[in-house]
Amino acid sequence: MTESYIQTPRRRGHCLFVIRSYNYSVSSDTYRTNLLGAFATTIATRIDEQVAGVGVRGINAATALVTIRNHPNDSIEVLRRALGLTHSGAVRLINGLEDDGLVERHRSRDDGRSVVLRLTQQGRARADRVLGARTSVTNKVFDALSTEQRDALAPIMEAALEALTQSKDGARRICRLCDEQVCRPQGCPVEIAAMSCSATPSAPTASTQAPARPPLSRARQGRRRR
Repeated sequence: MTESYIQTPRRRGHCLFVIRSYNYSVSSDTYRTNLLGAFATTIATRIDEQVAGVGVRGINAATALVTIRNHPNDSIEVLRRALGLTHSGAVRLINGLEDDGLVERHRSRDDGRSVVLRLTQQGRARADRVLGARTSVTNKVFDALSTEQRDALAPIMEAALEALTQSKDGARRICRLCDEQVCRPQGCPVEIAAMSCSATPSAPTASTQAPARPPLSRARQGRRRR
């Protein structure tokens, strides 16, 4: 295969460096998907590394704390589906978090036979540290982008997340390490897509009408008006 390259000067701060771009016989889409794969892998790895320094029993434990923070009073079964664990695996995970004083089991107020999960005060603090570790990674990405690039990236990520959401359980899995208090006021694209997945074909009646959607972000409002 014939290979050629283009040398492109780039400046960052006071440093001038040269990027050598190799030109192979590949399509633009192939190049973009390769970039996306490298980006996703790097971000996931760095988040795992930062979360490991928080002092929890691995990424599943960290994810469980954040999920319970976002959705207190859910059952182990709901948590299991969000984390993609077996029931026995989820029980072992919660047992460990309970032993560490981070999670408590409570009887459901709606059904005394059911057990729901809540964070202790220490568990909430640990969940906040997990979210802080995740944010430290994502902030570094945005720090490298201009304001225009950040604004252009937001609707792309919203559209991609909407397309990846296929069910309510899938939505929980996508958002299992999110700070949902940030996304909901903006109009979380995953929650909106999940509500669309669960909507019935028939028109809703007064008693079955779906809950109102959260407001769209400014970027998404602009796309809707167009």
